[in-house]
Amino acid sequence: MSSGHRRVVRQTTVGVKLDPDTEVLPLIGAKEGIGHAAFCFLDPGDIALVPDPAYPVYGVGTMFAGAESHIMPLYERNGWLPELDAIPADVARAAKVMWLNDYPIHCHHCHRHGGRL
Repeated sequence: MSSGHRRVVRQTTVGVKLDPDTEVLPLIGAKEGIGHAAFCFLDPGDIALVPDPAYPVYGVGTMFAGAESHIMPLYERNGWLPELDAIPADVARAAKVMWLNDYPIHCHHCHRHGGRL
């Protein structure tokens, strides 16, 4: 990482100590990182738990890694949280990743609803 990036990381992280050489990855956007993270956690044939609605990159990254998506419907009646009891037990045991987001309004939603995500 360049010295300019190191300076920005040190200036913008409040209360969090990060090593810019080993703990920060500059990306062109969060979706790029999410999409590539699938390759780190998933192998062909693995199962990922994917929320719906959500960013399309959760399912697309899973597909690019050769894994299968098990869709977890999110409902307003449940505060947009996954209904974990609705996931079949064999799928839950086999899943390597559960992609989570704070749909529908990113981090603002979480703060308005008591930080439940």
